[in-house]
Amino acid sequence: EAACDSAAMVLRCLRDTYKEMLLFTKKEVTTIGAVFPEPSAVTALLVQRVLEQHATMVLEELLPRAPAAETSPTRTLHYLRVLSGAFQATADLARGLSECGCGDLDCMSLVDSLFATYRDGSLAHEVALQQNLFDTLVNMNPPAATIKTLEGRAKLAEEDLHVLRSCLDVADESFERCQQLFPQPMACAARVEQLFVCSSELAFEYVSLLLEETRHHLKSTSLSSPVPHPNQHKPAHKSNLAMEFSLSNPFFADPHATVTPPSSVPAKIPEAAAGIGLALQALRVGSRTVVMLNDAVRTKVLPLVECASERCSACMAALNGVTERLEGQMVGVLDAGIHFELAAVEQVMIAHQIRNDFEPNEDDEFAFAQGEHRSTPACTAVIQRLNSIADAACEAMQGANVISLLRELGSQFHAILLLHLQKFKFNTLGALRLKRDLTEYSEAVERFDHKSPKLRARYNALCALANLFIVAPASLPALVDDGSLQLTQEDCMKFIAQRTDYEAVKSVFAGSAFALP
Repeated sequence: EAACDSAAMVLRCLRDTYKEMLLFTKKEVTTIGAVFPEPSAVTALLVQRVLEQHATMVLEELLPRAPAAETSPTRTLHYLRVLSGAFQATADLARGLSECGCGDLDCMSLVDSLFATYRDGSLAHEVALQQNLFDTLVNMNPPAATIKTLEGRAKLAEEDLHVLRSCLDVADESFERCQQLFPQPMACAARVEQLFVCSSELAFEYVSLLLEETRHHLKSTSLSSPVPHPNQHKPAHKSNLAMEFSLSNPFFADPHATVTPPSSVPAKIPEAAAGIGLALQALRVGSRTVVMLNDAVRTKVLPLVECASERCSACMAALNGVTERLEGQMVGVLDAGIHFELAAVEQVMIAHQIRNDFEPNEDDEFAFAQGEHRSTPACTAVIQRLNSIADAACEAMQGANVISLLRELGSQFHAILLLHLQKFKFNTLGALRLKRDLTEYSEAVERFDHKSPKLRARYNALCALANLFIVAPASLPALVDDGSLQLTQEDCMKFIAQRTDYEAVKSVFAGSAFALP
């Protein structure tokens, strides 16, 4: 604002001086017309002297000295605003002088020559301005990825957006100055392309730093997962987020909403979903940045570079490059958020699951029957946690992206659940309780994504896994052989070994092709 006010004062003084020069020149032209029979040649000499001498003297007095590369953004911005305004004022003066009747004299060529040196260095000053402003704002508002509370992180996420918005606003103003200083479309397009590439890269650097710090924070503060037993088998799982997550899909509920002031109250995210909440706050900054860059390209950049197809292609390539790189980093943040939450889910299961859940006293059937139709406390607590994560994701995301995240959550939880089951032994009544838990888990995940037959099939097979602990020993070979469990024969044998009547089961498989552990 100080640079704007200061520049406005200088330009007002310049225009007042030019107004007096034009009035004086018009009086002189009147005299020339009364004295000389062919006044146009004399008028041309007068106008040329006014532009080359008098205007030059005024500009040298009023224009600030060109700033050095390390000059503060305020001084550089002041210089560039005065420069573009002075060029416009001098061009207006030249047009006014042309109306005095100066023959073939090209007044605008004189103005171009007068500003040649200033204009040649303007692009370097614009780039330096963006870089210095970016550095200044980053030092004042470093990306705050390590804030522990969601409310604090959400507030600072808004400040991150304002930092980016400030940088992009300055870039928009730079585009307008290019149009003023270089009225020729091709010359303007070349400079706008370079400025947009610069501004988009700076925005990427800022968001990239935020995303990386968020990912590191989530990984470093994630609860440690228990070390699997050497004989336990952990199914290989590869994230599908990289294939399905995209910024071209709708991300947040209102991606075109204006940036909320930092003083506003951020949306509430359950503390139970703190990990995914922190990830989503960072992803919101990344998504909004891409929206702002797209808006800048559509409304500011393309209208100025459409005269040159190669400039249009270069700007779109820069935008697409930033988008693709941000997508890759945002997938990493989502993976870290999911890992954080699932590590917490695993700890909840460990804390609440007890041996008697699956090895109840089979002699006290009445006491067990009272709780037979209820899930275990561990299952109830885990589903509450999973629902909090899903609520947070659905509150912040939409479209294919939220489906992708929840599908990934369900897929990774399946692997954790399979490992968890390998820590217990099961009698028949306990297996019935297990089947109830697995049904609850399956229904909870199906609410995440009911359109994924592959994921639903995996959980249905997991529910069927309980039959390995329920059926009579004589029925086990047929159950293992029919393939309905979607497990290898080796894995089925490992689970069978978790039956409390395993010694009796061994005789059933004696002499068969099945290899017992």
